[in-house]
Amino acid sequence: MRFRVLGPLAVLPDKGPEVALRSGNQRIVLSVLLSARGRPVSAERLIAAVWPAGPPRTAANSLQVAIHHLRQLFGDPARLTLGPGGYTLHVRPEEVDAEVFERQVAAGRLREALALWRGPAYDQVSDDPGVRAEAARLQEAWLTAVAARIDADLAAGQAAELVGELRHLVREHPARERFVGQLMTALDRSGRRAEAIEAYHDSRRALGPGVQPGAKLQKVLQALLDAELEVDGLPPAPAGFRGRQAELAELRALLRAGAVAISGRWGVGKSALAIRLAHLVRDDYPDGQLYGDLRAGDDVLGRFLAAFGAESPEEPAERAALFRSLVADRRVLVVLDNATTEAQVEPLLPGTPSCGVIVTSRVRLAGLPARQLDLAPLPERDALAVLATDRRDAAALSIVSLCERLPVALQAAHDELATRSVAGLAEALADPARRLGLLSPAGRGVRACLATGYDGLSPPVRSAFRRLAVLKDLTGETAAAALGIPSRAAGDILDQLVDVRLLDVEAGRYRYSELVRLFALEVS
Repeated sequence: MRFRVLGPLAVLPDKGPEVALRSGNQRIVLSVLLSARGRPVSAERLIAAVWPAGPPRTAANSLQVAIHHLRQLFGDPARLTLGPGGYTLHVRPEEVDAEVFERQVAAGRLREALALWRGPAYDQVSDDPGVRAEAARLQEAWLTAVAARIDADLAAGQAAELVGELRHLVREHPARERFVGQLMTALDRSGRRAEAIEAYHDSRRALGPGVQPGAKLQKVLQALLDAELEVDGLPPAPAGFRGRQAELAELRALLRAGAVAISGRWGVGKSALAIRLAHLVRDDYPDGQLYGDLRAGDDVLGRFLAAFGAESPEEPAERAALFRSLVADRRVLVVLDNATTEAQVEPLLPGTPSCGVIVTSRVRLAGLPARQLDLAPLPERDALAVLATDRRDAAALSIVSLCERLPVALQAAHDELATRSVAGLAEALADPARRLGLLSPAGRGVRACLATGYDGLSPPVRSAFRRLAVLKDLTGETAAAALGIPSRAAGDILDQLVDVRLLDVEAGRYRYSELVRLFALEVS
């Protein structure tokens, strides 16, 4: 005769189909006797198992009836005996599937052992504490055997085939970190490292706030991170960079808090400063550096995910969440250049203090969780250094002034000095008709910087920008009169031009810098 407890309780003769138990009482009594594993069980315990809410007066008689029917079922009175300690069910180890399971596991025959299971042990039979304890013990043995079999399958190169099973096991047993680690390993070996790292963070979130996964699971994560190719996406360090030592020192200190935002007018050198800073601190971020030009219009977040070998989900929120999970336990530097709004930047923020973020923008992005630095034009001494001249005579100082101490213009002037004298270049730049051309070599320089801001304006603001450039005294009232619109509408236009740093304002008076005015008149 065989007894099955690894799933619904069942009794099978040596030959023939399963034997039906006559009543629920018989099932409960048999489950308690089987869970005792050959030890005697008192009548009182059997009665409590059958009637947990309290026994009726006929409980003893009903128990005797159940015992009698079980003896008839077994066909051998010696199987179920009554002694001083109570009733004892005598079975051989090979007759009970739980015993066979444990022997198979001990022998290393995991697949054969697991094939014996048809559901939870002692499924829906009894609330008897002894049965529950035995069921829990067997369930733990099953989980251990499943994990051991999965380890063997992973070693045999079956990672991809295991992912679905492991996801189910993790859902069913979220606190079982061994399954989480195996899922991470299976995903990683299937070329899905980003999902493997996300599985770790899913597990961490499931534990609740303030609770960290165990050391073994953290070790699995660290192995994945250590195996990750270092991400290095920084542009080359800017050539001809001069000065800004005070700003660099300040930014390095601010960056330790997690994020800095550099704002400033066109051509002031925000991007060059950000990239220079990134190269200076790159050793502080050994897990990689990421660079994205938000003005370029490409899929920056998609490129960042691809850098880690991850496929981009379709939903924007899922993509941002995946990116944050990829960098959550790393030290990565993220450089976001030429941002225009906070909304552009927010999905690209790591959201963890271990990472550094450098953002550049013409406008001050006050809504970002970042320390702010507004960049001014270069001091005169540093501006002369960009020209690479030791001269401080009237000609050199004139070039600095005509370039408005802006690095983009000064670098173009420096390039011109390869074929001109300082005095000759100063004289050429003094001619307004030649100035923009000299400071905009090969489509770069001043014109390119100004065109970027200009192209981003709405058509009405662009038109106003061109028309107002002829005014020497520019106020809200003179702008309204020149444009033929109400004062409030004119004020809105002027404010927009100030926001993108194409106009300066002080005490209610607006001013074009001379280079901006020349550009506005040129595009009119």
